[in-house]
Amino acid sequence: MAQLFPEDGLLAEMGIESYVGTPLFDSANRPLGLLSVLGRQPMTDTRRAETMLRVFAVRAEAEIERLEAERTLRDKELQLRHSQELEAVGQLAGGIAHDFNNVLTVVHGYAKLLLSQLAPESPLRPLVVEIEDAGRRAGQPTSQLLTFSRRRATQRELIDVNDMIRGMENLLQRLIGENIELVLALAPEEDAGTGSRWVEVDLVEIEQVIMNLAVNARDAMPAGGRLSIETAELAPGEVPLSDADPKRAYVRPRISDTGVGIDEQVGSHIFEPFYTTKAPGRGTGLGLATNQAIVRQSGGLISVISRPGQGASFEVDLPAHPVPIAERSQTATAAAGISGS
Repeated sequence: MAQLFPEDGLLAEMGIESYVGTPLFDSANRPLGLLSVLGRQPMTDTRRAETMLRVFAVRAEAEIERLEAERTLRDKELQLRHSQELEAVGQLAGGIAHDFNNVLTVVHGYAKLLLSQLAPESPLRPLVVEIEDAGRRAGQPTSQLLTFSRRRATQRELIDVNDMIRGMENLLQRLIGENIELVLALAPEEDAGTGSRWVEVDLVEIEQVIMNLAVNARDAMPAGGRLSIETAELAPGEVPLSDADPKRAYVRPRISDTGVGIDEQVGSHIFEPFYTTKAPGRGTGLGLATNQAIVRQSGGLISVISRPGQGASFEVDLPAHPVPIAERSQTATAAAGISGS
């Protein structure tokens, strides 16, 4: 409702003798702002001024709402166009990677065949080893492209996240180097009869996510530092992300470093494919995009918390699959048998 404030101190300093204002609301009765008229002379007929102001307010409300609707529509069109462009890039990259992977398979196969036929002292053996190694390194970005474009078949299994990370500890330490301390802080064994740290994922892909995040952390700590890997069990509703299922429990591996951190501008693009802050030839820009694709295919979410100079923490939230203790033991035994065969 319009009001008159003839004795407001700030208005008096401005030489204002009269003030009439009315709030603006949209069609859903949400506040949009305030429409006001300031006068250098006292108002004698405030009722008439309020009525006229309200007429203008109705028109202003409609115009503001129309402009907001147009802006929202433009934003959605841009998002759709961006999504379509990414999908097209993914399909193209996936097709190229699939064909290139077939070529690499031939190169790798013939290199192994040659190695099997060359004597250990043969001068050709180091050259063939280099060919095999180059084929293996070329296969890594190819595998990332296939995963990003969802052309790689996944093989899901039930795994205990703590066991997975313990099994990777030695590999991760070699990966990050001696000048970086690796600290594990894993969730304690649960007291209940179900193992809520279990998730149903492609083990190879989730290990790839952890290793990629560890490599990024290493690159962010050129002078050394600390890499921490924690796990936590989150009850339904404890994951604050809007995409999280509020009725589902999650298992969260968190990978944190004490590195240079990430500023807000970089953080807003960090999961986009082919986006990288590394020097030319040192990064494809597919690592984090592939991580996001893997986690999403597993029904999970990935997010980052970081500030410049304060390190970064990547949180990977995977849907929990509680497994009764008896079944959990059988699954662990079967997995050990498969890995040992």
